[in-house]
Amino acid sequence: MAAREPRVLRRALLLSVAVAVAAAHASGELWIVPVPIWVAHAASDSKDGQVAAGQAVYVKHCARCHGEKGEGIEAPALFGQAENPLVSYPNAAILYRYVRFLMPLDAPDSLAERDYWAVVAYLLVRNGVIRENVPVGPETAEQIVIKR
Repeated sequence: MAAREPRVLRRALLLSVAVAVAAAHASGELWIVPVPIWVAHAASDSKDGQVAAGQAVYVKHCARCHGEKGEGIEAPALFGQAENPLVSYPNAAILYRYVRFLMPLDAPDSLAERDYWAVVAYLLVRNGVIRENVPVGPETAEQIVIKR
């Protein structure tokens, strides 16, 4: 039992942080902490393929909680809704930071940086924020506004 306690405590802490961030988003009181978006090896490589790569990342790492159709299972729906569920994020850079540093919930910041950008591109396309040929990365994310 003692060997499992650190894992249980870690999951409880991660869940608490996720709930706090979600509550802050909902109340409009989220403090935006500037986090550098590294250009070094995460440049958006995609006019072709980034969204398809994002879909593959989504299916492998996100669908188990958010549903294969984005409908939400154990976590909120991410697409396929009447209203865009991403509207609480002002732009793609903020969405990227949230996804990268809090997801997957059981292993935050565990994917390659390129995979995080790809899944953000996939979510933006699925919610009609951008067209599929728009590259999403550190050089474009601040300009991609998610409209309310």
